[in-house]
Amino acid sequence: MKHIKLFEKFKGRKKVLRDIDRGKEGISEISNKIDPKHREVNSPLKKLKLIMEEIRNDMGLTDEIKYINSGSWGMAFKVGDKVIKLTSNKEEVSVAKKLVGKEIPNVVNYYKVTYIGEYGIWAILMDLVTTLSKREKFLIDIFQFCLDLEEVMDEIRPTRITKSEALSMWNEYQDLVSSLEKSGIPTADMHPDNIGRFNGKLVHFDIMPESGQADISKLSKVEN
Repeated sequence: MKHIKLFEKFKGRKKVLRDIDRGKEGISEISNKIDPKHREVNSPLKKLKLIMEEIRNDMGLTDEIKYINSGSWGMAFKVGDKVIKLTSNKEEVSVAKKLVGKEIPNVVNYYKVTYIGEYGIWAILMDLVTTLSKREKFLIDIFQFCLDLEEVMDEIRPTRITKSEALSMWNEYQDLVSSLEKSGIPTADMHPDNIGRFNGKLVHFDIMPESGQADISKLSKVEN
């Protein structure tokens, strides 16, 4: 594929191509917006690289850009120990703006939200977190549909996960949910792929408001 060469210095380029081939929503959402620009550049990937370099520089960062993943509304890129999230979702942006500069327990640190008017998208700068292991993600999936710990233990019985392992993760997860609710942070959209670890503790990122509430009323406890 000719456009791989044009993008060869961009870390994660093969994963971008793979996700494009799979039709991942976030990539389509962003690439459809950037496609009409830079018509002199005949590669969508090179266009993306140029845009990300501009955003990185505007945010005062200098590290290499590496594509991480795509979700329903956008794409995430690693830049040193930070993440730049491109998104077209106004509700996600409204939450991020509310959290910029706040130190909230069990919430990733947000530093900046920039609107890229030329493309009608936003760039959100936040800390890079450590993704959960497969076992941790599996357990959180179980926790989210089980009513109590007894049900959890029934679910893990056919697996190699020990009771002590499940109990430890259960306590961590319950502490996470309790902490977020105490701070007024929406948790309805929380799932294993937007939970990670920062300095060893579970944190929530890519936070969305409850059920499309654009005014983020649950965040009223967070100071402006």
